[in-house]
Amino acid sequence: MSQENMMPDLPSDRRKRDALRQYRAVGSETRPALDGLLGATAETLDGADCLLVLFDDRGPRPLASTTMDTAVRGRLQALAAALPPVADGGCIQLNLPPASSDEAAHTPVLAAPLLTEDGITIGVLLVQGHRRWSARDRRRIATSATAARTVIDLGRTAANALEAVDQLAAHDAELTHQSSILEHQAEELVRLAEDNYVQRLSAEGAFQQKSLFLATMTHELRTPLTAIIGFAEVMEQQMLGPVGNDTYLGYLNAIHGSGRHLLSIINDLLDMAKIEAGKYDVTPEAMDANPVLSQTIRVVGGLAIEKQVRVTWEPVRPSPQVIADDRALKQVMLNLLSNAIKYATKGGTVRVGNHVADGRFVVAVRDDGPGISPEDLRRLMRPYEQAHSRPATDTAPRGTGLGLTISRLLVELQGGSLSLDSQPGQGTTARFDLPLAGS
Repeated sequence: MSQENMMPDLPSDRRKRDALRQYRAVGSETRPALDGLLGATAETLDGADCLLVLFDDRGPRPLASTTMDTAVRGRLQALAAALPPVADGGCIQLNLPPASSDEAAHTPVLAAPLLTEDGITIGVLLVQGHRRWSARDRRRIATSATAARTVIDLGRTAANALEAVDQLAAHDAELTHQSSILEHQAEELVRLAEDNYVQRLSAEGAFQQKSLFLATMTHELRTPLTAIIGFAEVMEQQMLGPVGNDTYLGYLNAIHGSGRHLLSIINDLLDMAKIEAGKYDVTPEAMDANPVLSQTIRVVGGLAIEKQVRVTWEPVRPSPQVIADDRALKQVMLNLLSNAIKYATKGGTVRVGNHVADGRFVVAVRDDGPGISPEDLRRLMRPYEQAHSRPATDTAPRGTGLGLTISRLLVELQGGSLSLDSQPGQGTTARFDLPLAGS
């Protein structure tokens, strides 16, 4: 391959740029280990010149080398910048042009690219020596390149860890970006896991097996996430001492909020899996309805204040006795109230209505939001479905689309039914009923 046809392995798309950007932080902390590695390589190759060049999103830069003439170093670095695309590992032979007319011929140079698992070239090990390269030499150089990549990856990890705190102040948008990536990865993981699992299952028994898988997976995700949220809360409240920087407090608040949002997604998935597998423990029994409604309205009070929404309720007197499960009824009410507050207009009202009719206790949660189109209304009771319309001021991340489905299934497990009524521009009413005790 001629020098003129060599093309730099520079990023041509966002994936490559993002991968190469990770290697910006690799610097002098890796040099002792890399210098020792190159020295050992050169010694086995009769004192050949070795140069390790790292690529990042800003271009190639020398990272380590054996002792060599400055001019030779510069020529090898230029050769690295013109490295042709490489599909796999191993070594390729390049020709170093004569530095002057005094040199009779090109000098053979072996180049061993450093590749990521995705096949992206992050660097190259160049070896120049006045000898014919044997197959054994090529294997040694390829092995050294693999070892160098491992050292660089370790250096990248260490550098990123050491510089994380300093980078927070310089990259105020990074936290939001990472939270978005985390949410996207969680949703993508659920989708891919479900798709993959369904493909491997036979038709008989597939539904329950999928639910068991989701329950296990979400449980494993929830355990470390709960620790992240707890530590973020401790730091946010400065229980062990002041953080010392208001910007960091903002970051911690964002971590805490994003973690809680992700945890709510995981909890929804876990509840849905348990319901589908028939393992959600619901024990309906006679109970007072008013205390449950009162408690759940108080729980969402903070959210209502944050959204500047008023929640009203006129309880039925005396408190109706219903056949319900305390935990399940509270979850239904919290889901419906949270949705109503989310879609209510700023300064608007969420009204909780309730009455007794035909041996049933009926609860209606109504918001004054944008309403739902008939097309959306028909599919919203299905899992993972969401309305396309959102308030213009609503910038919160979307959930899983499971809240209404879980609420409907929990109401049905208690012997009731749930429905939605809405028209565009006229708000939405979620209505459910439960049997009265003794009816």
